[in-house]
Amino acid sequence: MINKVIKEYVERKNNIDTNYKAIFSKIEGEKNINNWKRKLLNGVVAVAMIVVIGTVSNQIYAKIKLEAEFKEYQNREYKYGVGQKDLAESIDMDYIEQDGIKVKVDSLMTTDDRLEAKINFEFAEGIEVNSETFGFGYAIYDENNNLYGLYGNMNNKMPKKGYNYHARNIYKELGIDAKKYIPLIKSAGISSISSQNRNIVSKIVMNSHSGFPNAKKLYIRIFDLEYHLDNSKSDEIKTVPSREYFPISDAEWILEINVPESIYNRTTINLKLKEDIPGLEITHIKVTETGLIFKGKMEELYNAMMSGKDMKKDEWNKIHDEIINIVDNQGNKYYYRSGGSSEEKKGFTFNFEIDQDIVNNRQLFLNINVNGKQYTTELVIE
Repeated sequence: MINKVIKEYVERKNNIDTNYKAIFSKIEGEKNINNWKRKLLNGVVAVAMIVVIGTVSNQIYAKIKLEAEFKEYQNREYKYGVGQKDLAESIDMDYIEQDGIKVKVDSLMTTDDRLEAKINFEFAEGIEVNSETFGFGYAIYDENNNLYGLYGNMNNKMPKKGYNYHARNIYKELGIDAKKYIPLIKSAGISSISSQNRNIVSKIVMNSHSGFPNAKKLYIRIFDLEYHLDNSKSDEIKTVPSREYFPISDAEWILEINVPESIYNRTTINLKLKEDIPGLEITHIKVTETGLIFKGKMEELYNAMMSGKDMKKDEWNKIHDEIINIVDNQGNKYYYRSGGSSEEKKGFTFNFEIDQDIVNNRQLFLNINVNGKQYTTELVIE
C-alpha cells in the first residue's frame, strides 16, 4: 500500500510520460523506433525511476512518520489547570496532579523584557527524584500563539521525547514555521528556589531583547520531568564529563494563566539620544518596569565588546564596564547586567537596572569609551 502511494507521488511530481518522450526525442533520425530500442529505452526509464524513488521515498516516509507522530501528539493525555494572576506576583492556583506528581504555578512576573515564573512540584512517596539535579522541559506561549520560549533536554533518554520531539509538534500545533521562527528570547534558564519534604520549587527566567507581547493569557506547558547523576571521571590529565539521565515521568501539564489588565496594559518609556554619537545607530532604548533595554549598532563598540573573548576573565572584568555605562545627575553609575551581540551585523543589546522611576526623576547620560575616544550624550524621553 505504501509503495503504491510512493509510486503515485513520484509519477505526479516527476511527470514520467514527459520524461519518456524527452528521452525518446533524443534518438536522432529515428522515425519508427524498433522493439529492441524500445526495450532499451524502457530500461533507461526504469533505472531513472529507481534513482528517483530511492531519493524521494525516504522523504515521503519521513513525512508520513511525522504526520503519524503529530496525530499521536494531538491525542496525548495531559492535565489542564487555570490560575488567576492578581495585581501582585502571586497566582491563585490549585495543584494539578497526575502520575503521583502535583504541579502548579506559584507566581508570574512579566514585563516587556523579562518573564519569571515559579513552578511548584510535589512528589508522592515512592517517586525517586534528586532535588539537586531535577529538571524539566517547558514551553510558554500566549493566546495568539506567540511562542516565548521552548526548553527541553537534548540528551533526554525517554522514548520519542525530549527537545526535538516537543519542538516539532509544538511548532506545528501553534502554526509556526520552524525555518522562519525568530525566538522572542535572548536567554532563558531554570534555577532552584527551594527543596524540602518532596517539594521542589523552580524558577523559569526569560530575557527578551525584542520585547514580549502584551498578552491577556499565558500558557505554561511542563513535560519531561527528570534528574541526572554526574558520573564524570578525573585523572591527572583531564576530566571526562559524563551524565546519566533518569526520567521521572513523561506526563504533561498545561497551565493557563489569566493575566490582569494592569499587566497586559503595561506602559513602556521610550528614550532617545539628545545628541547623536558618530557611528551609533539606535534601534530602540526602552524602559520597562524592571530595566532599560538599549539596542543598536556601532562597529567600534561592537569590536570593543567582542575583544573580551580574547582576554582573561579578571582582566576583562576590569575594563568592560567602562566601555559602556550610564550615569545620572546624582553621581550614580549604572553598568549593564546582561548584554551581547544581536541578530544585526555589528549589532548589540544591553540591559541596565534602570527603572521607570529613575527615568522620570533623574537626568541620565550615556557614556561610550572605545579606542581612546569618549562619547557622552543625555538620554531624553521621546
